[in-house]
Amino acid sequence: MPLPIVAGAATVATILLSRGSLTSVVLPCFAVLALTVALGPPVPALVMLIVVSSLDGILKGVATGWFTLLFKDLVLWLAVVRWLVLRNRSNQYARVPGVATVAIMAVFLLWVLAEGTNVFTSNWLAALAGIRSWIGWLPVFFVAYEGLHDRRDLLCLCTSLVVAAGAVGAYGVVQQSLGYEHLLAVSPGFGYVETLGLGGDRYRAMSTLPHPGMFGHYVATVLPLGIAVVFAPFLVPRLRLLSALCIVGMASGALASGGRLATAALITCATLVLLLVRQMRIFLLGVLIIGLVALGAVRLVASESIDRVSALFDLAVTVDRVVQPLRQGIESVVAYPLGTGVATGVGVGRATQLLGDSAEVQGKASGMIEGDFGRAFRELGLPGGVLFLYLIIHVLVQGLRAHQSVRDPRWQVMTGALFVMLVSEILGLLVGPAFYLMPVAALFWIAYAGLLRSAQTEPPREEPSTRETLGERPLALTTSTDSTGR
Repeated sequence: MPLPIVAGAATVATILLSRGSLTSVVLPCFAVLALTVALGPPVPALVMLIVVSSLDGILKGVATGWFTLLFKDLVLWLAVVRWLVLRNRSNQYARVPGVATVAIMAVFLLWVLAEGTNVFTSNWLAALAGIRSWIGWLPVFFVAYEGLHDRRDLLCLCTSLVVAAGAVGAYGVVQQSLGYEHLLAVSPGFGYVETLGLGGDRYRAMSTLPHPGMFGHYVATVLPLGIAVVFAPFLVPRLRLLSALCIVGMASGALASGGRLATAALITCATLVLLLVRQMRIFLLGVLIIGLVALGAVRLVASESIDRVSALFDLAVTVDRVVQPLRQGIESVVAYPLGTGVATGVGVGRATQLLGDSAEVQGKASGMIEGDFGRAFRELGLPGGVLFLYLIIHVLVQGLRAHQSVRDPRWQVMTGALFVMLVSEILGLLVGPAFYLMPVAALFWIAYAGLLRSAQTEPPREEPSTRETLGERPLALTTSTDSTGR
């Protein structure tokens, strides 16, 4: 079990069981460990970033302030600093990936920085928070790309992500049964959770995240990856069995969240199965496993959550929820073609509590847009909105090409799961600020980097007789050679 997952689970368990009395001891220890791991190898650092991000709701509830708000930023930027230092000292690291990807990112970054000076964003701290919401997590891609040297690294990362999401999903199911009282007993910082229920004694689980919608999107995004790990023939049986238990936890958690994006799990899993339709055995097993997981999830989760998720299939409501943000964005870009500035379409998130009145924006630019596509046109104007769309389409197309270029049918299951993780994130962009929310924002760039690396480490058609192994099963791990001779 990876150290970041064990440490995160132990921290949450200690805080909850002690009713917050040991927070002042446990939280600093976890913070020191997290920041230390962030300075280590990229794969453990990425796992720690996901763990810290997935514990965001618990950490912010027990310790409200700037540190817990920026904790995940510190973890990421320590990993980025290590990457930059080692890149300058050694030529052992891979070249910057894809000139086109980096060029689009660079132009988009410059435009976002320019929008930070827009007159409608009235405070420089609010501007920084708004800039962070657009470009704060782009560096995850570079850390992941550099850290995934071969398929062994990617497998370790994927299995860790599945275990972490399975644990978060399982706690969400327990939380729905217990309600929010145990959180309120820990700290008054959890007072906001009383507004998240469905009325009476009916609860929407948020697990360790700050909101049920974030929780549902997180586990729905990782669920296809869990299915892929179950299918991976080169993993030992105990890891595949553990993943099977985790996908039940994730599916149950998605339903317990009662959120719109919980339905994304159905769409992404169906997409994964369709990608593998040419592999009839895996296709049939996939249909069977998804059916069994759905049955187990329904049995574990209270009926009110299932009723709420079922209601989200109302076509008129769903279409309006998707179209409304787009309509708001189009109306705004007609009035302000160059945009109204960052932080004017979604505010500054939880930083509003810390910035106070200085977080406000001018009236004509205010109003939340609950969809990143519409928000892009509101905040970044026509040029920024087009750049954002182009970046997303570019990632989606390159990711699909990378999946199609993988010849090994055993590995196509993994790359198919990584691709549908991108699809899940794009679904989130339609109805929420998915690029702003962690850990799903980081998962998007991890999945993209994993796809590119999988295509680059494709073994030759005539595989060598000597193979590396992971556990008990053979796995080809040959890597490409770049201009440095690596």
